[in-house]
Amino acid sequence: TTAATVPLAVSVNGQDFAPVAGGFRYLTAAAASSVSPAVGPAAGSTALVVRGYAIGAARGTQLECRLGGLVVEATRLNHSAVACTSPNATALLDAAGGTAPLSVPLQLPLNGQLFTPSSQLAYLLLPRHNVTAFSPVSGPAVGGTAVELSGRALGSGADYRCRFGYHRVVPATYDAYTGTLSCVAPVSAADGAAPDAQPLEVTLNGQQYTSDALPFTQYAPVVVTNIDPPL
Repeated sequence: TTAATVPLAVSVNGQDFAPVAGGFRYLTAAAASSVSPAVGPAAGSTALVVRGYAIGAARGTQLECRLGGLVVEATRLNHSAVACTSPNATALLDAAGGTAPLSVPLQLPLNGQLFTPSSQLAYLLLPRHNVTAFSPVSGPAVGGTAVELSGRALGSGADYRCRFGYHRVVPATYDAYTGTLSCVAPVSAADGAAPDAQPLEVTLNGQQYTSDALPFTQYAPVVVTNIDPPL
């Protein structure tokens, strides 16, 4: 739909009409096409970028994101994208049982009153997830150890990563059959002279990480210096 301004007049007696200055403006139909990331913990605080067409085209429209009926302020990035932070929606997840991911509509404002259709774009609320174990629990400081992690509610992610310590992040993959994650340990941040134990955490959306603090230890490579008796 093309934006256009049409005459507008009002009457108090049904016969005599007075024109309204500026008329009434029809806006180009807005649309929400994608959100990144498309999943996040129901507890909120995920930084979202929502893309679409003619977002908030009306003058003076307060930019907002409406997620499952919960409204938060948004910031315009450009003519086709806004940024907002997901609200705490644990009540919505709990009302649905609280144990499985819940898809909710994500809507953008058209004119301060109307929003994009609820069927146009969805966001997935995730229940609390955590890591309970991984194997092996150690590897050489040079990295390269393939680690398999198990835990609770690790499925339905969109951007899986492992974080060794607090800054070393590597991609991770999810196995839907086993319900486990796997990633490869990076090079140790320590000098390798002494064992270095750092927490191994995971994220399902590239932002919020678990906080289970289970340590993964990296050690100096084993060097064989003597065999007794000799071969």
